[in-house]
Amino acid sequence: MHKEVPSIRHHVIGWDCRPKELDALPKKEAREWLRREQIVAAAFQVFSEKGVHQTKVEEIALIAGIGKGTIYEYFGSKLEIFFSMMLWIFERYYSKLEENIPNDESAWRQIEKITDSLFEMHDDFKKLHVMLMSEFKHIPDDMTPILFQQRAKKLELIQTVIKKGQSAKEFDGTVDSSLAAEMVLCSFEGIIGYRSLMNTELEIDNTKLQILAMIRKMLH
Repeated sequence: MHKEVPSIRHHVIGWDCRPKELDALPKKEAREWLRREQIVAAAFQVFSEKGVHQTKVEEIALIAGIGKGTIYEYFGSKLEIFFSMMLWIFERYYSKLEENIPNDESAWRQIEKITDSLFEMHDDFKKLHVMLMSEFKHIPDDMTPILFQQRAKKLELIQTVIKKGQSAKEFDGTVDSSLAAEMVLCSFEGIIGYRSLMNTELEIDNTKLQILAMIRKMLH
């Protein structure tokens, strides 16, 4: 018996994974999109548990409740499935990050919300983080630029908030905003990365407060 696969939205903390115009698409295109969603949802489960290189397409098909041949109608290879999954997660995560920092709030409050979002992503994708870090050297070259592009988008967003705070005299205007943004993101990545690899439980609230205290000291 095939294992039932919840919508990928179940795995990605309720983010709206479907394009707004899905209902307006021709039935054939809508079915194809939903089938891809089904495959990516199954792949998310298996990749998070076993890693990319230990996963077999047959296992993804089993979780998705479809035949192996059906997967190849939509994706050319296992790595193509992986790329699609990562792009899907990155794009929706970045959209969620932007939504969490309304322009009418202070720059410091926006920094707090960015920090909240970074920790939320870690909490929801812990196994995926560990898999990416442990297998990073095995990730094909054409995937590496995508990972760095997504990181660059987060850096740009953080830097924009810092510049806003500097313009409003909320933050120290002599601080290099680019370097400060890098330090904000690195402080999160370093702690999360180390503790994920060491499989150490993270006291989210306490860690978040300490990171914010360091950021505040740097920016003020």
